[in-house]
Formats: sequence, C-alpha cells, structure tokens
Amino acid sequence: VENQIELSKRDVFFERCYYSSTLSGDKKVGFNQIIDHIKKVGFENTVISTDLGQKGNPNPVEGLKIVVSNLLEAGVAASKVKKMVIDNPCYLLFQ
Repeated sequence: VENQIELSKRDVFFERCYYSSTLSGDKKVGFNQIIDHIKKVGFENTVISTDLGQKGNPNPVEGLKIVVSNLLEAGVAASKVKKMVIDNPCYLLFQ
C-alpha cells in the first residue's frame, strides 16, 4: 500500500478488480482489504472492475452491480462509487 500511495502522487490509477475468489469469499484478497486500500490510496485514482463472466459466475454487468452494492453497503458514499466506476474510467478513456 505504501508504494501505491507514493505512485498515486504521480497521478497513477489503480484497478481494483472484483473477481470470482472475492465473490466466493476465498479471502485471497478480501473485500474489506480492497476497501481499506482504496481509502488509503484514494478514490480519485481508483477504477473498479470485475473479471467475472466465467461459467458458474455472474456476468460482468451483474458482477459490477454486486460490487457497487457491496461498496454502498460498506459505507462508501455514492459519489465516490460513481467516481470509481464511471468518472475515472471515462477520464482514462477520453483524456
């Protein structure tokens, strides 16, 4: 996390990928750890994504709905979720 904080000062963006093992509770990278890293590194340079869509897992759209719902339930403000899911990806794609 310390390296990510330093890189964030150089306008680096970080992808926080909600993937099948997070969804299943595998705990390799738990959801609370993802939120902790986001808070430490910053919402302004975080992009939320998924790698879902495999057989037996939700499709990517449903997966993104799940992660958005989980972020909101965890107390992350809707404006910050929007920044990570919509605004930051748009900025990166169209800058």
